[in-house]
Amino acid sequence: MKSLLLCLCFVSSLFAVNGVWYPTWRTVQTEVPPVPEHIDLVNVFVGELSETTGVSGLQSAFADDELFTSFIKACHGKNIAVMVSVGGHGGLYDNTWDQLTSSNISNYALALANYCKKYKLDGIDFDWEPDTYTEDQGQLVGQLIKAFKATSSLKTSLCTNSATSWQEQAGWVFKEADSSIDYLNIMAYYPLSLMQPYIKSWETWVQGYGMSKTGVVAGMLSSATDLGDFAAWDFDQGISTGLWFWDAGEIDSSNAATEVVWKAYHQ
Repeated sequence: MKSLLLCLCFVSSLFAVNGVWYPTWRTVQTEVPPVPEHIDLVNVFVGELSETTGVSGLQSAFADDELFTSFIKACHGKNIAVMVSVGGHGGLYDNTWDQLTSSNISNYALALANYCKKYKLDGIDFDWEPDTYTEDQGQLVGQLIKAFKATSSLKTSLCTNSATSWQEQAGWVFKEADSSIDYLNIMAYYPLSLMQPYIKSWETWVQGYGMSKTGVVAGMLSSATDLGDFAAWDFDQGISTGLWFWDAGEIDSSNAATEVVWKAYHQ
């Protein structure tokens, strides 16, 4: 999916959140999958932008739309928000942002809003990690996020590489989004000892855009050997967490990982 990512900046949040990514290619569901435990947020990953439907290809983990809707309803029944990702890195939809032009932003924003309304979703994660970055494209992504927010008032997030060298590229998006990004996603796929300076740099960086650091969610590997220590450090920093990933085919081990993080925040 992603290389190094920092996850989620929640502008108005007073409390940290604990989330997971749910990759749609892991297990095809023929019945409603169990709801992940010990979390506040599910981020279903990953789909492609569509000017007509908003998102395409996302529900591949579910046998049909009814199961997808039932899963979202089950999450909401346990006070778990559900967002969906578009884009990504190293997958089928890396170049989905190439579709954007200054003349079709409003069409895509409305299509995304209608998609969220149809499935009763809580927002969209804009996973912008193209191999070749241009400032023009970053600005278009920022304009799309701003237009989507204005149309829907739902949650938004931007995924970016956790390397601090990517802050310039992320800035192209943030400037155009104009305070419309609720989360900054940074996946910290390496040990805590290596990731600490990167995460702290991003904490400072996002506050320059008026965001509270409680919105920064460090995206960690669910299989990380230092997961407990990493989560405890995140808690001390006052930031949020996201686990890559929650596997419907490995329910017990997935919930065991979320429990480790949850306990660090709810002792």
